[in-house]
Amino acid sequence: GQGEVSILPWLPDYISDIREHLPKAQILISTNGSKLDVLATNFVQNSVRRLFLSVEGGTQSVHERIRGKGSFYQLVMGLRALKRERKLAESETPLMDFTTVLTRESVFDLTNLVRLAIRYGADSVKTQALVPHMELNLLPLRLSTLTPEEKIRAIASIEEAKALAKEHNIEFRHL
Repeated sequence: GQGEVSILPWLPDYISDIREHLPKAQILISTNGSKLDVLATNFVQNSVRRLFLSVEGGTQSVHERIRGKGSFYQLVMGLRALKRERKLAESETPLMDFTTVLTRESVFDLTNLVRLAIRYGADSVKTQALVPHMELNLLPLRLSTLTPEEKIRAIASIEEAKALAKEHNIEFRHL
C-alpha cells in the first residue's frame, strides 16, 4: 500500500472540501482505523460513503500480533466513536467493510471478527489470501502450512463465521 491515509493532518479538511465542492461524490476511505476516534465526526458529517477497515482479528491478541501493541484498543475506540456519531446523526453512513488477511492464526479468529462486526455495525467481513513477501518472511503464516487436522478446523472456522454473519445480515466473502 501507500501508507495509512488517516495520519495525514489535512485529511479532515480535504474530505470537507470534497463534500463542499462535489456534494454528490461518493467518498470511500481505506484505513486501519488507528485514527478513527478523531475522524469519526468528520466522516459522518461529510457523508463518507464507505470505510474499508483492515482488521487483522476479532480479538486483541490476534489483531495486535500484526498491528502492534495498543492497536486493538485504538481500533475499538474508533469503532465506538463512529457508532456514536452515526447514531447522533441518525445516519447509516459511513458503511463499513472489515477486511482481513487470512493467516494460519486469523483463520481461527473469524467468528470473533464477525462478532466485532456485529457489535459495531459493519456491513461486511471480507477475507483475502496472504501473498507472501520473501523479505518479510511471511511464508510461515500461509494457510498452506496448516496440518491436515488444522485445515479441517480452519474450514469449520470459516463455515461458522459465515453462518454467524448470515444470521446477522452481514456479507461474508473471500476476495
